[in-house]
Amino acid sequence: VVRASTGVVVAGGGFVAAPAAAGIFGVLNGDGSPNSPAAPAARGSMIQIYATGQGAVGNPPPDGTPAAPAPLSQTPSPPLVTIGTSSERDAPADFSGLAPGFVGLWQINARVPEATVPGQRIPVLVRYAGSASNVVFIAVR
Repeated sequence: VVRASTGVVVAGGGFVAAPAAAGIFGVLNGDGSPNSPAAPAARGSMIQIYATGQGAVGNPPPDGTPAAPAPLSQTPSPPLVTIGTSSERDAPADFSGLAPGFVGLWQINARVPEATVPGQRIPVLVRYAGSASNVVFIAVR
């Protein structure tokens, strides 16, 4: 319920809170450069997916505090990262947790499968804790 400064109810409703709900912001190549058609990821290379909605992590920092570089704040289990569409390809997640030095930013390091068909709009999807993220597109060479 939202009340105006006069105390009058101006909005109301309900919602269901999920334990996790991934939302992808962007993708960087392994060298830290933004992925783009001019800077595609190589097949077999590592990419960094930045998102939110990871839910609880081990070794959580205090609220509002950046995640520490050691020990890392990792998710209890790795997400399933899918890159490509022709026959969905699972990309192994080498790391899943809070990005060190940032507040609440989920970092997923995943390797682009060698079998990924090169292109400028290859879909990337993260599945975690029973929910699926938005789809973003990367360039792969």
